[in-house]
This record gives sequence, C-alpha cells and structure tokens, in this order.
Amino acid sequence: EDDEEDDDLVVVECGTPNEDGYNDAALFQEAFGPVLAIVELAGGDKAGTPDQFLVETVLPFLNDKSNILGTLVASVIHPASVTELPSEFIAKLRYNALVVNTTPILSYTPSACSGGKWGGHDCDVDNPRGSSGRGYVGNLFGLKNIEKSVIYGPPLTTAPLLDLSKSVPPVLLDVFHVVGVANSPANAIFR
Repeated sequence: EDDEEDDDLVVVECGTPNEDGYNDAALFQEAFGPVLAIVELAGGDKAGTPDQFLVETVLPFLNDKSNILGTLVASVIHPASVTELPSEFIAKLRYNALVVNTTPILSYTPSACSGGKWGGHDCDVDNPRGSSGRGYVGNLFGLKNIEKSVIYGPPLTTAPLLDLSKSVPPVLLDVFHVVGVANSPANAIFR
C-alpha cells in the first residue's frame, strides 16, 4: 500500500534572485495546471512593514519583465490583518488583473463578464522575451482607459465555502443532476 499523497500540485522553489542555485525557468513557462513557483525576495526583514515590502521589493520584481513572463494576472497572498493592499502597489503594478487571497482563475469571470477587462497589460506588447496575452475581452460598459481589475478574496482566516477534500452531500448531487438534465430552468425548479 502506497501512503504517499497525490496532491495534484507542482511546487517549484526557484530560490532567491542573484544567489547561487536560483533557477527562474518556471517563471518563463506558462503553466496550464496547478503550479506554484516560489521566489524568495531578499530584504523582507529590512522592509519595515508588509506594505513597504510590497511596494519597494515585490513591485519592482514583478514589473521587470526580465524577471518573469506575462502580465495577465498577479496573485498576492496577504496577511489576514490587512484588508486592502497599498494603493501605490495597485496603481503601479503592470498586470491586467490582481487577485488578493484567492485563485487567479477567479479574475477571469468578473473581469470579462462584469465590466472589467481580461488580457495582457498594455506595457507587455513589445516585450522581447514574449508575452502571455495580447488584447483583451470584457469592458462591457465601454469604460475609457481601464487598466486593471482587482479582486479581493476573503481573509486567510475565513473557512472556504466548499471544502473539496470532503465528499459533496448527495442531495446537492441530486440538485445538480436535475438542473443539468432539465430542458429549461423552470422545469428544473418545478420538477
């Protein structure tokens, strides 16, 4: 019997830029699956506050396209004690979408379907190392000069709405089945 867990997640520890053993290969490959590339940025102990570290260290690293590919979405996991990111960080971040304490996939639907936009940031059009997205979808309201969408998830101390490590209640599966096979929403409701 094999006791190893199958996490279905790849974690790549890149190391610290400009130090021996740093490998940034994962930062230049677009992954279509659950991959977490961890980069340890020096100076966190000298930055003062998490906000200062974001603005003075993380922001320049992310915006320098010689460090990382693409500008579709940046995901920030931020302490539960902080309810908003510094406005300077949000304004100067050259990514089309920013998600805080949530998964990057959640940036697509609100951006494309609820008035925001989804696509590469305008600064990345002439990137010599390549780009991850050009043009955009969304902007349903035709807003001028829309630059990015910012989506906040719940604080990290909040329990998830759906725990995928547990079985889905059978009654919920029945509801999904009825709705899925009904030929109209009304038929699903009144069955």
